[in-house]
Amino acid sequence: MSRTTLSRLQPASVLPFAVCLLLVVIDVMPLPHGGRIGTSLSLAGVLVWSWCRPDWLSAGAAFLLGLLHDVVAGLPLGMTSLVLILARGAVVALRPSLEPAGPALLGLSCLALMAAAEALRWVIANLWWGRLFPIEPVLAELVVTVLLFPTVLGLSVLVDTRLPGASHASS
Repeated sequence: MSRTTLSRLQPASVLPFAVCLLLVVIDVMPLPHGGRIGTSLSLAGVLVWSWCRPDWLSAGAAFLLGLLHDVVAGLPLGMTSLVLILARGAVVALRPSLEPAGPALLGLSCLALMAAAEALRWVIANLWWGRLFPIEPVLAELVVTVLLFPTVLGLSVLVDTRLPGASHASS
């Protein structure tokens, strides 16, 4: 790490990564009957934190979260990383035009990005394994994630308001 990077690193700046890491754990956590919860909360977390603190949740952090997700879930390495980096980039690029519109448009934009990200992940999985997977599980995961998104958003905003520095810091 460069001296500049180390001087910007604050103890609280790892909190967005830690929150998203917890969401990765929830995403891949097996249930007692052998299934899993079936969410993409890590994607929701990356979207929220990319909006609130893009300077504290870098593309590198999104890549690492995706890589950890893929390793634990047994997915092709880099698949989730690509999706999370693209989602983060979209939020950071859209922030200037969405910020004046308020939280409602942010929420709708995140929902659209979640749908696009899940579709991309499904396409990559189909290409990787060379077969057509059913779309229904992906849609079910998207619905569960969308239903839980307000909780992720609310908890992340609550944590963000307790962090030092101005909310919605520049990237």
